[in-house]
Amino acid sequence: MYPLPPSVTTELEDVYTWGKMHTIISDATFEKTDFLRDLTRLELARLMVAYEKNIAGNTIAQDSACDITAYSDYADIPTDMRQVVRDACSLGIMGWQNDKQHLLPAFRPNKIVTRAQLSAVLARYIYGDTFIGDMSTEWYVPYLTALHNDGIMNRIDQPDMVERR
Repeated sequence: MYPLPPSVTTELEDVYTWGKMHTIISDATFEKTDFLRDLTRLELARLMVAYEKNIAGNTIAQDSACDITAYSDYADIPTDMRQVVRDACSLGIMGWQNDKQHLLPAFRPNKIVTRAQLSAVLARYIYGDTFIGDMSTEWYVPYLTALHNDGIMNRIDQPDMVERR
């Protein structure tokens, strides 16, 4: 892990402890958790599904339209993570085109998540289908704006910024 100021290290240790207690973080020790590493789509799916199950306490109803074998990169999704991808799709937060009528051609499990992509996932989770099909601006603007207006996300003028774990 990168050298961090003590105050940041303490905050991250608290985040690790909370995440571990709620089974959102699976890394064995704090030292093995690289919070400054780029966030991948597969990691984001795992975090969101773990939150839904372990914090919100909800069971995820499987959506029959979420045939993840249809993704062109299905073989790139680790076998033990396929249910997580199916759950994220069933939640309606990942794996769909913006119209939410069609699955994406590929899931891209190892692709790095940008601020715009994270905003879409969070907004879909929080606001549901509110912005589905809104093509009045760039696809991500309604998501970023809503999250910013509700005090959830800052730096919305940087949609291509890479998100960290």
